Amino acid sequence: KYCETEKGLIDLKEQEARIRSEHEFISFQYKELNDVQLKDGEQDDLETELSRGEHAEEIKNVLTSAIDEISESETNILNRIHNLKNSLQRLGEYDKEVNQTSERLKQLYHELKDILSVLENIAENTDFDPKRKSAVEERLDLIYTLEKKHRAQTVSDLLKIIQKMKIQLELGFNFDETILIMEKEIEENLKILLSMAAALRKNRMASSVILEKRIVQILHVLGIPDAQIKISIEPVQQFN
Repeated sequence: KYCETEKGLIDLKEQEARIRSEHEFISFQYKELNDVQLKDGEQDDLETELSRGEHAEEIKNVLTSAIDEISESETNILNRIHNLKNSLQRLGEYDKEVNQTSERLKQLYHELKDILSVLENIAENTDFDPKRKSAVEERLDLIYTLEKKHRAQTVSDLLKIIQKMKIQLELGFNFDETILIMEKEIEENLKILLSMAAALRKNRMASSVILEKRIVQILHVLGIPDAQIKISIEPVQQFN
């Protein structure tokens, strides 16, 4: 944390002059992007809506047929599953496995009803107003232009750029305050580090004595009876 904040402070001071000089340009770009009021995921939604509109007739025909098969026709799937479930349910009290199968059919029935609701909703919203088509195309063209201009792949990327610009603009007006906050944080972290370093040094000094004795014992066993060893622990001027 100490290194991270210290590096951040150095970077901030280096960037201060550049950010101040670029402030006007960033402000212009930020306003251009922010005024568009982009929403995460809207590109996918618009592209889906446009594709659905361009193939509206085909989609509507297929969905109508599917909806009819599921719920409208005399032999629709929902009724057949419902009747089958009821038949098995009556036998369920005699056979546990049959009862479990009946419950699965019940779940399938509700799942199919949910699918039907989704299909009906899509079918209801498939009719595409030419004016709406034009508005969607215009919005997508704007998004594509902004993505190309800012070298972004998605609206999500553009939103991140907007957030980054916002931070840069805020820093442009609050450099002094931000620098003071970071310097205070560095000072507090330094106090903690010095305390930790003192404790570490104390442990090392104690351990070095034990280590010296162990090494000398091994050297004596190896036939060097007069061998001595002294571990020197010296403080450094900076953390590493």
